[in-house]
Amino acid sequence: GRFMPSALLSYSPGDRLLYDGSIHFILFDRLWLGATYHSIGSVTALAQFAINNQLKVAYSYDYNFGKLGTYNSGSHEVMFRYEFRYKVDVVNPLIF
Repeated sequence: GRFMPSALLSYSPGDRLLYDGSIHFILFDRLWLGATYHSIGSVTALAQFAINNQLKVAYSYDYNFGKLGTYNSGSHEVMFRYEFRYKVDVVNPLIF
């Protein structure tokens, strides 16, 4: 397996500096498991599976423990990703 850490800093004038930190573990180039900490007071857990080289499906859950957690107990997300430009090495039977 491999792992992929990432960090994001963002700033808008008149607002505070925001940051995210993530770690993703990639197993067998098919399964991604990860977690993200958001400075706004939430954490995210993610699982993604590559069905094949063109189609991926993922699920994530956001848990809010900051001010937003008073109004929201978390959110679920489901993602389907299809790669239209995936190239396959096949011979075109129409070209001689």
